[in-house]
Amino acid sequence: MLSIKQLYAESFFADLDEAQLNIIAHLTTEKHFEPNVTLFQEGDAADKLYLPLQGHVDLYFNIKGQPKQRVLAGELNAGIPVGISALIEPHHYQMTARTATRCVMLELDGALLRALFELDPAMGYVFMREIAKASLTRLHLARVQLAREIEPDLVI
Repeated sequence: MLSIKQLYAESFFADLDEAQLNIIAHLTTEKHFEPNVTLFQEGDAADKLYLPLQGHVDLYFNIKGQPKQRVLAGELNAGIPVGISALIEPHHYQMTARTATRCVMLELDGALLRALFELDPAMGYVFMREIAKASLTRLHLARVQLAREIEPDLVI
């Protein structure tokens, strides 16, 4: 179990109160991953939400009809949640996530979180607001990646 202090230090959890942090601390596991570990595959049932504390995670998607061709959709740094499909219907991962470096991450069970949010909508709102912020960051990163694909020498 993580301490409330550890969670509160992460901006993702900063707007939760002490009781909410205590519940989340009981549901959260700290995991360590080596580079090139696949966290989940595109299309799999989304059951885990990850919050990287250290390291980088790459997101890929496959081109339809060409299963061996992948496109790098984003390079996520610490603090940006990975596996947000665990909280968003239809709860299937939209991309494949793989560690690019050694990573330390918080792992949360998606089904337990969703059930918890039914009991505490205020907590659900805080989480979903953070997920929305992360989604905007990820969209920006995807635009940058696309721009680099089109114009490799582009300075952004």
